[in-house]
Amino acid sequence: MNRVLVFMFLSCVVWVPSLALASGPEAKPAIEPQGWTSGGKEAPVTAKDFVPSIGDEEAYIERYTVSMDLDGGGWIGAYFTISNLGLGNGHGAARIKIKLPEREDKGTYTYFKKVSRSDWSYKEDTLDLSIAGMKLKAKDNGEGFTLNFEEPDGSVKVEIDVTNDLPMWQPGRGRIDVADGGYLIYGLLTPRGSLKGRVFIDGKWRDIAGTKSVFADHSSTNVAPFDLGSHFAHFRTYKDDVMVAWRSLKLSDRYGGKTFTWMMVGYKDKIVFSDADAVLKTGDTKHDGSTGYTIPYSVQIEGKQGGKDKVKLILRSQKMWREDLLERYGAAAKLVAGAVSKPYRYEFKSKFAAMLEIGGAKAKVGGKSRYYFDFMNP
Repeated sequence: MNRVLVFMFLSCVVWVPSLALASGPEAKPAIEPQGWTSGGKEAPVTAKDFVPSIGDEEAYIERYTVSMDLDGGGWIGAYFTISNLGLGNGHGAARIKIKLPEREDKGTYTYFKKVSRSDWSYKEDTLDLSIAGMKLKAKDNGEGFTLNFEEPDGSVKVEIDVTNDLPMWQPGRGRIDVADGGYLIYGLLTPRGSLKGRVFIDGKWRDIAGTKSVFADHSSTNVAPFDLGSHFAHFRTYKDDVMVAWRSLKLSDRYGGKTFTWMMVGYKDKIVFSDADAVLKTGDTKHDGSTGYTIPYSVQIEGKQGGKDKVKLILRSQKMWREDLLERYGAAAKLVAGAVSKPYRYEFKSKFAAMLEIGGAKAKVGGKSRYYFDFMNP
């Protein structure tokens, strides 16, 4: 079984785009995994931390994701991908989706194009990436970015300026290292931001804006999701001036089986709390006989910062949806990929409550949101 081929079918299904290492007998990790806070010191995050880390591994892959909710309704999503999958190295791909309320009858506009290494560009000293008509560029002061796009025929254009309401951030040193040179890099280019801009579509320009509704992240790895972890989980919510987010990765037995979880809290224009060694606890678990997974209908995340600050986040599921991620692919892909992994995504509509003790002050934030678990193998 060619695990690199398998990964080509699975590379888009989890919260990080990933790639495959050479396959071999399952064994204990040759080195102790290095989590978000181990093996290096935290440092101020700059735009240079988001420069592509292009490697020559057979299946290196890297992704930038931008999600923007628009005032008055509508949404824009932009995705940049760099990978060595397939023939040749350093392929680039760009995708953008545009949904505007005033053109509901025409549905969502979608553009996708993949190009070879010679047809896209980037800078090494700051984030300035251009792929297939789409450009992502960090501002000089590191407090946001611009996003531009133009269809080859000029029929659709996008010009967006994003200002960060919360600063760029990464959990700890921004990476996890495992055996065989495997790694996972993750950071938030924009944890929460606001946008102004315009879209040219249907023959006319339309002004757009988004207030504290932009999210942009970056990830890079060289380990296939079904090799790296048994679950990937995430949560993000905005409640007035507060943002709360966490992510969790449980490593596979191949890499030691540890769970690495981070959480952060933003308030107004500052990140007031973060813990890259947070603790994930699951409860109200039920066995899903159709998949073989044990599903958590409640989750608790506990984090500490310094000597006194602490946050406890509790989520209780009200409704669950299950998605077979292999259904996104054709019969041949499902047959090959299904031989080594059974990826399912569980989406939980939930109530949440966050108890905050930060800087000597206590507060409680609650509401409704969603959390997600992606399981790789039962």
